Amino acid sequence: MRPARFDRDRLSPLSATFPPLDQPRSVPASEASWLQPDTLVLGAVQGGETRAYPLFIMQFHHVANDTLGGKPYLVTF
Repeated sequence: MRPARFDRDRLSPLSATFPPLDQPRSVPASEASWLQPDTLVLGAVQGGETRAYPLFIMQFHHVANDTLGGKPYLVTF
């Protein structure tokens, strides 16, 4: 039996397994009809601005690069 082939490309930082979420679209909570009351989110507040990053999205991306309160903001999970 031959050993499984080593996939070097998956380990390369240039070909990320989990693509980052860059500048995610933000909507008011009243318009987020795809979220349920029990949906888990990562919450952030900076400079008087708030965001909620749903865990079901963050589980795929693991990293969100956003702007919050006028400053760069990194969310990781």
